[in-house]
Amino acid sequence: MTEIQFYVCARLIRSRNGVAHEAAKLVLVNGFNAEQARIMLTNSELTDQQISNAVRRYERAHSLILTAYSCPRIKE
Repeated sequence: MTEIQFYVCARLIRSRNGVAHEAAKLVLVNGFNAEQARIMLTNSELTDQQISNAVRRYERAHSLILTAYSCPRIKE
């Protein structure tokens, strides 16, 4: 996922700019896994499961956007 795609998804799911948001960005944009993201955010108390849940929310929004734009147009 690109950075702009990430921020669009964040806006659509009304994500706050918190630790889970930053962890999801590290995973989806920068390619780290949940454990690496947790280690990089040393002051957080997020678990790998919480990071995975946040990542899943972003992936779901991204998937819906891709689906919406790949559907054939209906002619009226």
